[in-house]
Amino acid sequence: MLNGEFLDVIFNCPLEIHELTSDEDLYAILRDLKDDHKEIFYYLFICLYSTARVGEIRGQSDRNIRKVRTTILKKIRKKYASALEKMIDSPTLSKEQREFLSSQLTQADK
Repeated sequence: MLNGEFLDVIFNCPLEIHELTSDEDLYAILRDLKDDHKEIFYYLFICLYSTARVGEIRGQSDRNIRKVRTTILKKIRKKYASALEKMIDSPTLSKEQREFLSSQLTQADK
């Protein structure tokens, strides 16, 4: 903590995952997730636990965790694509954001 990493320690909890990003759109999307979804997202993508381990922690099956993971990612992708669409002509979009938006629009066409 003395090295200036105290913010990582303070916000290292499932319900505060939105504080780990500086992107305003992602901040809002993560903040608005249900608490259960925040917890699952945190364990899977921040702590890198397996679905079986998250299932143990939550008292659920790993199959259910995989299903909820898919739901969470669909919601996040849809909302983030919508936010990026509003900025499509902006020069501030990164290459990765443009590629993500392009892939989401391609999937929407299918």
